Amino acid sequence: MTIEAFVTMIWNRLKKEGVQSSFQQLLPLSEYGHRRGWLEDRDVADWKAGIQRMTAARIVHEILRKERDEADEVSWRGAEHLKDLYDCHICVNHVAQVYAKGIMEPVDGGDLFGMRRELTCEEAEMIVSRIFSQEKRRIPEETVSRCRIAVRLSLQEALEQIAEEKQTILIDVRTLREYEEKHLPGAVLIPMAEVISNPRGITENRGTSLFFYCQQGYQSEVAANCVAEAGYEKVYYFGLQ
Repeated sequence: MTIEAFVTMIWNRLKKEGVQSSFQQLLPLSEYGHRRGWLEDRDVADWKAGIQRMTAARIVHEILRKERDEADEVSWRGAEHLKDLYDCHICVNHVAQVYAKGIMEPVDGGDLFGMRRELTCEEAEMIVSRIFSQEKRRIPEETVSRCRIAVRLSLQEALEQIAEEKQTILIDVRTLREYEEKHLPGAVLIPMAEVISNPRGITENRGTSLFFYCQQGYQSEVAANCVAEAGYEKVYYFGLQ
């Protein structure tokens, strides 16, 4: 299954829903998708190449947001247990969202998403059907049962709140290299994978305000929601960009 074939499958269904503009009709699909932001430079460059599952997840998530106005799920519970979720830090949010929405499942019924595995025609057909039919989606039970979530802040909001509160911990969930290159004053380094593996080990005081951050807010969202679920009462996350 190529990127072109997969995107065309989705777009043909979108056209049946009436999601087609005169602007799109004047452009090749690859260029339209690029301008809309759900295709990246590498997607256009590899238009005729096979599509990996992590790329499919990213494209699906962005099309849901930008063409169907479908809101993101607040709960990622269950996605953090996919052993290869962190193989691509840029894709974490996209993969977690399509997993939580019940659109894409782990490969072979296991605990691997299969990030770099090439998408098959059969998988592509199932994904497209689930995009357009809520009844066909298989939402993980862990996602349905989640009750506590972290709060997203802008960088400015986070800095202002940190300055005002007395008991706070600022946590950088990026890599050691990124942390050493530049980090916010007072931030401690706890990489995302470590937070996920021990979400109750941040502090004994469950009332402490915890602020997680990364570059764009994707990794920090995963970490923060995992910690919120573990019982901490004031959990926030934000991105530096």
